[in-house]
Amino acid sequence: MTTSAERKRAQRQRDKANGITTLTLRVDSQEMAMILEGCQQRRIAREPYEIMEYLIGLIRQDNKLLHKQMAELHKSSCRKCGDTLPGDPAGCCMQGDSQCWQTAGYKKLMLITL
Repeated sequence: MTTSAERKRAQRQRDKANGITTLTLRVDSQEMAMILEGCQQRRIAREPYEIMEYLIGLIRQDNKLLHKQMAELHKSSCRKCGDTLPGDPAGCCMQGDSQCWQTAGYKKLMLITL
């Protein structure tokens, strides 16, 4: 018979072997209400999503959007330095110039928070 601690240790080892990371998320009451509303409203007339299922779905959905946005950006180049967009991830040496895409264009990739 195994103890609770042994079972937990075995679970952590399985998770580590499978590349699973546990995150702790701190949200305020308003954010929690939004999460619960999303779980419910995104699954009308069915059991609501579980919170983790909902959050993982949002992460995957945003990742698809990001890749789509990046593919569109890669079709263009900076008017200042000519680099394929979005340019050097470390920052362009022309950043700050009004013709440099990184001066203001980066906002196209930012998350929109209302």
